[in-house]
Amino acid sequence: MKTAISLPNELFEELEALVKESGGTRSEIYVAALREYVARHVPDRVTDAFNRLADELENGTEEEETRSFRREATRRAFGRTEW
Repeated sequence: MKTAISLPNELFEELEALVKESGGTRSEIYVAALREYVARHVPDRVTDAFNRLADELENGTEEEETRSFRREATRRAFGRTEW
């Protein structure tokens, strides 16, 4: 997918220097930077989901969808475990 973004001149110049040093392309640098950014922020969403689940379990408000997911995940995990 193509996209257009606006960058401050200073950041663009740093990017150009990095492109020359690495021998890569601007697109490769953008992709690597965005992947790193997403990887750093996605764990927050995972942690939030675990916290919501823990609250549901503690308060007895676990929804059927969550129960079904938990049962299936447990079944799969035990299915891969040697006893």
